Amino acid sequence: LVNDIRYIDKEKTAKVVGGLFRVLGALTGYDDLGNTLGSMAESIKGFRVKINTFLYRLEWNEETANLFYKEQYAAAPDVTKWQNFNNARGTYKLKYCQKVESSGNQTSFLGINEEAKEIMVRKACQRALDENIVDLQTKVPEFRTKSPIVTTEPITAYVGMKEGVTEQSVFEVLEEIVDENGKHTYKSVATLKPEPGKIWDNRYMAVEEGAPNANLGATTFKKVSGKDIFPGMLIREK
Repeated sequence: LVNDIRYIDKEKTAKVVGGLFRVLGALTGYDDLGNTLGSMAESIKGFRVKINTFLYRLEWNEETANLFYKEQYAAAPDVTKWQNFNNARGTYKLKYCQKVESSGNQTSFLGINEEAKEIMVRKACQRALDENIVDLQTKVPEFRTKSPIVTTEPITAYVGMKEGVTEQSVFEVLEEIVDENGKHTYKSVATLKPEPGKIWDNRYMAVEEGAPNANLGATTFKKVSGKDIFPGMLIREK
């Protein structure tokens, strides 16, 4: 992921807009209206962020994998393999997949002092980044993340509103299968839906703003169909 983050100070923009309103008002003879609109514009405080997130896919094939695991990968520090990796950086290529944009304009600043602009900007940026990741997972299915089931009575997992979970979300339960060659694949064996009112609000600073369900710690699911479920199985949104 590559993020292009831009910040616009609404207070500075408002002063410019206010001046334009007054000029237009004077030209048309509506001085009172112009001054009123100008004062209103100058009173607008805050900021706006604009974040473009670009998704790239690492071009990975059998030849590249063999090179990496045989000559560069090491479970413990290894200077030679580190140098091999450094020298082979040009071997690895990224392919552009998708771009999405968010402004974080739905972010609530409850619980944050109005003068603490740095915290406001950080929160708006993090919320916008999370929105973009959810959007990318919708547009590029292979980018969808998998999360492990934590408990089965009830069924819970560490996903929530940050990952875009809603009452309409549907998840598949994946069972890992390892063949005789050691290759890992996943088979869909069950379907889950979030329990209404039990979706964890795990968005950035949700606890500080006093958001409902911010302290749940996990989202609770109900099984819609399929076979038995065990802790550690992975879930993925359909």
